[in-house]
This record gives sequence, structure tokens and C-alpha cells, in this order.
Amino acid sequence: MEYLIGLVVILVIIIGYLLYKNRIAKKEAIEEIFNFFLLNAYEERVKWFRTLNKYVKGRPSVFVGDSITQEFLLSEIYAGLNVCNRGIGGDTTEGVLKRMNESIFDVNPSQLFLMIGTNDLVLSDLSSIQIVENIKKICVQSLEKLPDLKIHVVSIFPVSEQKDPKVDPNTVGDRTNITINEINKMLEEYAKEVGINYLDISSLLIDETGNLNVLYTREGLHLSQTGYEKIESIYRKHL
Repeated sequence: MEYLIGLVVILVIIIGYLLYKNRIAKKEAIEEIFNFFLLNAYEERVKWFRTLNKYVKGRPSVFVGDSITQEFLLSEIYAGLNVCNRGIGGDTTEGVLKRMNESIFDVNPSQLFLMIGTNDLVLSDLSSIQIVENIKKICVQSLEKLPDLKIHVVSIFPVSEQKDPKVDPNTVGDRTNITINEINKMLEEYAKEVGINYLDISSLLIDETGNLNVLYTREGLHLSQTGYEKIESIYRKHL
């Protein structure tokens, strides 16, 4: 009897292990497919930037970031103002560091609005400190190349961790407002230390619980049209 019980326990352990390995394999396969499409989109977007940079006039204000920047319809919202959008969906701080020429240097902007880092929280193993260090590198390299550039480090936007029909937990992923606030605090301290502008957009977007207000988001991460309308006047003051 004890032999049979021991055998059952071993079988349960083996089956559990195989199921676990299967889940890991499926997760890794999904991540590989996701990263493949992200990489292709990234490369195509950078190619477009090389083309668009040929048509830049004067010294525009350039917005650099991820999908939240890419979806910001700058040329329509700020019609008549010299602005360039250099956002790429799914991008990270390391991604921006690889496209400095296409997104900043070759644009030769007078101002840089930099908001990047939220995707690092789900697509990289970087710590909060490492994410901030990468953002610092972007700023330092930009000023080395363009000493008169005015930099606005924009706070990473909050997410919604609320249980709300509008919020998609899969899209929000492992992002937490505790980590985002931690990064933003370090960014604000860095900006103050080196004399660049820290643009706190996050405080406009949160609700009474400190989450991204569902009125301003599509699914807990990205902004809705109402969200962009809420923040556009803050940027406009600097254009």
C-alpha cells in the first residue's frame, strides 16, 4: 500500500512538472512571437524616421517615446506648430538608445519631450534604477550632441490596477504604480540635480486611489482621446 501511495505521489509530481514545463514553453513561444512583431515594427518605424528626417524644417520640438507617444496625434493637435513624433509602440529605454540618430540627432530639435520606461517593466529585466540610468544616458548623449537642446523628462504615466470592466489586466501586465512612482521620483530628482525640466503629467491622470483614471484610458495602460485632451495643454505651454 505504501508503495502504491509513493508511486502515485511520484506520478503527480512528474505530471505537475510536465504541465509546468508546457506552460513555460507556451509562454516563451508567445513571447518570441510578440517580440518578433515588435522588432519588425520597430525597424520599420526607424526606417520611416530616416525618411521623415529629410523633410524636417527648422528646429522642431521632438517627442520621443513608446506607443503612448506614437498614438499622440501631434501634427493635428498642435497644427501650425513645429513638432515631430518619434514614438514607437513597444519601445524601451534600450530601444531609444539604439535609435538616437534617427529620433533625436538627425532631427536637430530645439526641444526634446522624453517619456519612456513603462515597457521596460514588462519587456526587460532592468531594475528601476537601471531604467532611470538609461534615461539619464539618453539625456546626457542628447546634450553632448546638441548642447543648446531643452529637455523635458516626462513622468511615466500611471496604470490602472483597478478591477474595472474597462481595464485589461493582460495589457497592464506586471506594471505597478508603486514601481512607476518610484521611477518618477528618481527622474524628478535627477532633473532637478542637472537643471533640466521634469514634466509631471501623471498627477493629472490619476484618480483618488492613485490609479490611472478609467475616464482617460482605453484599457488601463494607453490613453483614450479624452486622456490626450486632458494633457495636451500642459505640453502646449512649452511649445
